Amino acid sequence: DVMGRVQALQLVTSAFCEKEDYTNAVKASWEQKAVYEEAGYKDEVATTLFGLADFINATKGPREAMKPAMDARAMYSACGDKEGEATAIITLASLHEALQAPTEALKLAKEAELMFRGIGDAVGQAS
Repeated sequence: DVMGRVQALQLVTSAFCEKEDYTNAVKASWEQKAVYEEAGYKDEVATTLFGLADFINATKGPREAMKPAMDARAMYSACGDKEGEATAIITLASLHEALQAPTEALKLAKEAELMFRGIGDAVGQAS
């Protein structure tokens, strides 16, 4: 049962976070992604990657978070989830800003705004 396995791994992740063992928490999150991949749940893979990017950014910094954020964007794009992709682009813009790369951050922020405009998400445009 995919969802049961993922739920158990989410509890493992939470327990490691409570113990402030972020290395093992990240490992458990990567395992969640692998379970979703094996089952062919692309949208859940994208969501897990997006969560990993945020978690890794908070624990290891923006440079380490860049790859899962880029992978989340690609996966949302492959799923045709424009809102998810635009949200991942905002995360990428924030990571670039944190890495002192304002030109790339601005380019990505504008790209996300145009994408949100295209899907008619006024909330996204305001971000």
